[in-house]
Amino acid sequence: MAVINQYHVGAKPRLTATFKLSGTLTDPGGPTFRITSPTGTTTVYVYPTDAQLVKDSTGIFHVDWPIPTTGKGNWWYRFEGTDPVQDVQETYLVAKESRFF
Repeated sequence: MAVINQYHVGAKPRLTATFKLSGTLTDPGGPTFRITSPTGTTTVYVYPTDAQLVKDSTGIFHVDWPIPTTGKGNWWYRFEGTDPVQDVQETYLVAKESRFF
């Protein structure tokens, strides 16, 4: 079951994926990040083309996602890789209302 991460609107959480092959950190082919807003708009980042998808080290990638102040609700996101590490990591975060926006 997916782990639910909760943040207030206006936050900028770091979303991370780890890719392993036989227990060893390994870079996947074509690392891709997708995120869909509560209104259904999807944003896609591909490494190394898009600077927002950052490689921290072998097999570890992240995106710092700014949640807009109007972005209350569930944001589904997914990291994907192809051979040699064909893997998908998908979950969501909950953007909570703020008393300040």
